[in-house]
Amino acid sequence: MEKGKSSNRGQPPKKATKKGLSKGPRTRQRILDAARRVFARHPYHAASIRMIASEAGMEHGAIRYHFARKSEIFEEIVQVECEKLYQNYRKWAKETIGLRPEEGLSLLLDLALEWHFSDPEPLHLINQNISQMDNPENIPGYDHLINILIRTREPARKVFPAEVDSRDIERFNDTFNALIINYVGASSLQAGALGIDPDSSEYRAWVKDTLMFIMVPVMNKMLEKASS
Repeated sequence: MEKGKSSNRGQPPKKATKKGLSKGPRTRQRILDAARRVFARHPYHAASIRMIASEAGMEHGAIRYHFARKSEIFEEIVQVECEKLYQNYRKWAKETIGLRPEEGLSLLLDLALEWHFSDPEPLHLINQNISQMDNPENIPGYDHLINILIRTREPARKVFPAEVDSRDIERFNDTFNALIINYVGASSLQAGALGIDPDSSEYRAWVKDTLMFIMVPVMNKMLEKASS
């Protein structure tokens, strides 16, 4: 045997390893967290597996150990975030039952805006992609985005008296959600027009005041119509 060399005879061959190729659930969640950030900044079609890998700090090939396609990652994120949103709206709506309409809406906004502004990525993601919905079959998880609008109508109905027209409640709920998506999901645009920081308490207060300004008269009109 030559000096300086060692023999590997009798030892099993070492398995080739690559950085970040762990198949454990922590690695999978790391990929999903990174993808969530990427999709919050870029529309689905503009984002790529390589961008997600770079954001996660791992090699491109590592993603394929957990997800065969980008569409699988996006759809899982959309499904999870829509379910969180629905469950939260159910919880928030319960806390407003029995309050005067304006008081209940104020509390609902406090709860919703606190949650959305503490983690705006889901609404950034939704806002990035709703403008791409002319061909919904090209956006994985599109049905979850439709269903979240439909599902949040159910807790909204429980907030209003039974006499209120269900069609009015649907319009109220869908408008409320559309404004939240716009004001939080595209906060930089609106805050830029106002000349304030989109992450500031000033902007959050503006969002609440504006939604109260828009929605309270509509809500009162719905109640008047029901009582006439």
